[in-house]
Amino acid sequence: MSTATSEALNPIGESQAAERRGRLVHLALMVFDLINERHLDITNHKYDGVESTDLISALRACSFYTEEIDCPPCSDWLVLQIKGIDRNDYIIQFSIFGAGFSVRAARVRDRTLPMVGPDGQVETTDITSNALEGYSRRLDLGKVTTDRAFLIGMSQVISFMDDGDEGSDEEDARLAPLLALTMPTADELREIRAKLPPSIINYDDEGEQPF
Repeated sequence: MSTATSEALNPIGESQAAERRGRLVHLALMVFDLINERHLDITNHKYDGVESTDLISALRACSFYTEEIDCPPCSDWLVLQIKGIDRNDYIIQFSIFGAGFSVRAARVRDRTLPMVGPDGQVETTDITSNALEGYSRRLDLGKVTTDRAFLIGMSQVISFMDDGDEGSDEEDARLAPLLALTMPTADELREIRAKLPPSIINYDDEGEQPF
């Protein structure tokens, strides 16, 4: 019998995965609760004083683009199923094992495949979700917080949506709290620049710069 060395079987890995899973589910529940603000024209104060105001504002921005959000059972990945305000279906897959996060966001379309028994009758129906071409993106985020991984996944879904309001001042203001928590910090930008190879731009003899 071989000995498994995967982090998935490591007690420390299991503990971290359980913590991440619980937090991701909680954040999805917060978005679910905040969706009602739009439908009932109210302000939800359930999380005031419990979560940071910046996080609540960012999740409120996510909820504006979300009609439904669900988290079905899964194993090595945590998957969110989302119905956007554009009526399209989306998924976000979060890796929950390992030191860093990997996130995949996609617009999907369900494919229904009937399973026919020996007597010719449909016994079961197999439903699979297929990512649409041009509407799928995977990001390896490295060591980021669970909250930030969730917000980045949601921001990717929002970027795929056909809401007809792209680039308006109102939308920019609405998304500002979300962007503030997903954009790289000054320290992260310095770290990224430090890893870039030296510039290979060549200047001609007269010193002109390419434009």
